[in-house]
Amino acid sequence: MSEKVKVHVLGMEYEFAKGTTLLEMSGFFQSRFRHRIISARVNGNMEELSHKVCHDSEIEFLTLSDEDGNRAYRRTLYLVLCSAIDDLLGSRASNLLT
Repeated sequence: MSEKVKVHVLGMEYEFAKGTTLLEMSGFFQSRFRHRIISARVNGNMEELSHKVCHDSEIEFLTLSDEDGNRAYRRTLYLVLCSAIDDLLGSRASNLLT
Protein backbone atom coordinates (compact mmCIF):
# COMPACT_ATOMS: atom_id res chain seq x y z
CA MET A 1 0.00 0.00 0.00
CA SER A 2 1.41 3.41 -0.98
CA GLU A 3 1.92 6.14 1.57
CA LYS A 4 -0.65 8.93 1.68
CA VAL A 5 -0.52 12.60 2.58
CA LYS A 6 -3.43 14.60 3.92
CA VAL A 7 -4.01 17.97 2.34
CA HIS A 8 -6.45 20.70 3.27
CA VAL A 9 -7.94 22.50 0.28
CA LEU A 10 -10.93 24.85 0.32
CA GLY A 11 -11.63 23.96 3.95
CA MET A 12 -11.82 20.21 3.35
CA GLU A 13 -9.36 17.38 3.97
CA TYR A 14 -8.30 15.08 1.12
CA GLU A 15 -5.80 12.23 0.77
CA PHE A 16 -3.36 11.82 -2.10
CA ALA A 17 -0.44 9.49 -2.71
CA LYS A 18 2.79 10.83 -1.26
CA GLY A 19 4.74 12.63 -4.01
CA THR A 20 1.67 13.69 -6.01
CA THR A 21 2.40 16.95 -7.82
CA LEU A 22 0.34 20.07 -7.38
CA LEU A 23 -0.44 19.84 -11.10
CA GLU A 24 -1.99 16.40 -10.60
CA MET A 25 -3.95 17.65 -7.59
CA SER A 26 -5.08 20.77 -9.43
CA GLY A 27 -6.85 18.59 -11.99
CA PHE A 28 -9.03 17.22 -9.21
CA PHE A 29 -9.96 20.72 -7.98
CA GLN A 30 -10.04 22.75 -11.23
CA SER A 31 -13.82 22.48 -11.64
CA ARG A 32 -14.23 24.37 -8.35
CA PHE A 33 -12.41 27.42 -9.72
CA ARG A 34 -13.70 29.93 -12.23
CA HIS A 35 -10.23 30.51 -13.73
CA ARG A 36 -7.41 28.10 -14.54
CA ILE A 37 -5.14 27.15 -11.63
CA ILE A 38 -1.61 28.37 -12.36
CA SER A 39 0.22 28.12 -9.05
CA ALA A 40 -0.26 27.24 -5.40
CA ARG A 41 0.67 28.23 -1.91
CA VAL A 42 1.71 25.23 0.21
CA ASN A 43 1.85 25.88 3.94
CA GLY A 44 2.14 29.59 3.11
CA ASN A 45 4.96 29.24 0.55
CA MET A 46 4.52 29.88 -3.18
CA GLU A 47 5.20 26.73 -5.22
CA GLU A 48 5.12 25.80 -8.89
CA LEU A 49 2.65 23.17 -10.00
CA SER A 50 5.55 20.74 -10.54
CA HIS A 51 6.10 20.70 -6.74
CA LYS A 52 5.64 17.23 -5.19
CA VAL A 53 3.68 17.11 -1.95
CA CYS A 54 5.41 14.73 0.45
CA HIS A 55 3.97 15.89 3.79
CA ASP A 56 0.55 16.75 5.16
CA SER A 57 -0.10 20.27 3.91
CA GLU A 58 -2.42 23.24 3.70
CA ILE A 59 -2.81 24.08 0.00
CA GLU A 60 -4.25 27.22 -1.56
CA PHE A 61 -4.51 27.02 -5.33
CA LEU A 62 -4.03 30.32 -7.18
CA THR A 63 -5.51 31.56 -10.45
CA LEU A 64 -5.00 34.68 -12.56
CA SER A 65 -7.77 36.33 -10.56
CA ASP A 66 -5.60 36.13 -7.41
CA GLU A 67 -3.01 38.89 -6.91
CA ASP A 68 -0.18 36.42 -6.22
CA GLY A 69 -1.27 34.16 -9.08
CA ASN A 70 -1.31 37.09 -11.47
CA ARG A 71 2.12 38.23 -10.23
CA ALA A 72 3.56 34.72 -10.77
CA TYR A 73 2.10 34.63 -14.29
CA ARG A 74 3.56 38.04 -15.20
CA ARG A 75 6.96 37.01 -13.82
CA THR A 76 6.88 33.84 -15.93
CA LEU A 77 6.03 35.87 -19.05
CA TYR A 78 8.92 38.23 -18.28
CA LEU A 79 11.38 35.34 -17.93
CA VAL A 80 10.15 33.74 -21.17
CA LEU A 81 10.60 37.08 -22.94
CA CYS A 82 14.14 37.46 -21.54
CA SER A 83 15.00 33.95 -22.68
CA ALA A 84 13.64 34.64 -26.18
CA ILE A 85 15.64 37.88 -26.44
CA ASP A 86 18.77 36.04 -25.31
CA ASP A 87 18.13 33.28 -27.88
CA LEU A 88 17.70 35.83 -30.66
CA LEU A 89 20.40 38.33 -29.79
CA GLY A 90 22.84 36.40 -27.59
CA SER A 91 25.56 38.63 -26.19
CA ARG A 92 24.11 41.64 -28.02
CA ALA A 93 21.11 41.49 -25.68
CA SER A 94 23.17 42.65 -22.71
CA ASN A 95 24.27 45.70 -24.72
CA LEU A 96 20.63 46.74 -25.05
CA LEU A 97 20.13 46.64 -21.29
CA THR A 98 23.23 48.65 -20.34
